[in-house]
Amino acid sequence: MKQILQKIITHKKLFLTVTLLFPVYLFLYLVPGPYSLRFTIGLLFPVIFLCRSLKLDRVLSSSLIALGVTVLFFTPLLPWSYTVLVGEREIRETVDGLVSDISDPELKVREIMNWEKINMTNMYKKSRLFLGLPAIWFRDQENPSRIFFYKRGSCAEYVTLFVKMAEFAEIESRCVYNPAEDHWWAKVIIGSSWMPVNPSENKFINPATYENERGIQMSYVYVIENGKVVDVTNQYTETGRLIVRVVADNEPVAGAEITVKSRFLMEKYPHLYNYARRVVSKGRQRFFTDENGECVFNLGGNNYTIIAEFDGYEVENNIALEENENNLVIMSLGNM
Repeated sequence: MKQILQKIITHKKLFLTVTLLFPVYLFLYLVPGPYSLRFTIGLLFPVIFLCRSLKLDRVLSSSLIALGVTVLFFTPLLPWSYTVLVGEREIRETVDGLVSDISDPELKVREIMNWEKINMTNMYKKSRLFLGLPAIWFRDQENPSRIFFYKRGSCAEYVTLFVKMAEFAEIESRCVYNPAEDHWWAKVIIGSSWMPVNPSENKFINPATYENERGIQMSYVYVIENGKVVDVTNQYTETGRLIVRVVADNEPVAGAEITVKSRFLMEKYPHLYNYARRVVSKGRQRFFTDENGECVFNLGGNNYTIIAEFDGYEVENNIALEENENNLVIMSLGNM
């Protein structure tokens, strides 16, 4: 590699050519057209030119070209460069083409969902994306530009891209999260009302019947408002009140962190889920006991694992939560 760099620096003709071609490559990235094709040309052409100019032997030339192909298909460089150079421009242009002549908000929403149905590939329960590579390598649940580039994903990617497209269509929308049961959907304002929609299934949702339609017992459903978790569970299912009380030496413990995990998917689909899932995604919001040593949740009826942590101590308990009732769990940290 050091030898190659030295040749580039001392090879005046090559250095000048690369310098002059830079504006051409920049233009190649920015003009409309299939980005993968433009990226391929922009990446492989200089690699081939480099090999020929430096008069490298065939083995080294082939290695550099193979490296270029590897960078193209097997690293995040392609979507990263797309995000930096193109950003959300192509998303906005796509939305303009879909809804510029439509004034009815509901029709706009349907057009966007139809576009996703036609153009995106749903990867739910699929472990591989293409070329035998793990789908997780290509997923980014919260980057609409990257999602738009790959046009692949599960409910999370569908919803993230839908919300961005709805924004460009001048429709207010939110992501709706149900991580414990592994699902996201969205809600949009039509008229003066919020209406839930499921972009990954291309349909509007009736909150009163959605739990039965899914065949899932929902644990906790929330949206993010001003950076905070807002509980909307009771819009989709009956709830019960979970009161977690943490004590040590029979005295309440304030400031203990409480984590609640649903066991529903693990128990119903053990071949797909081998662990209990948090009711609120990690990093979204943390829950702590108050001065009375209590932390309260409103949850759908389900089996839960409760974890209390304080000052290096940790205790775990399971509970079958009953709806429309107060469910008290006392968790003792012992003698501290």
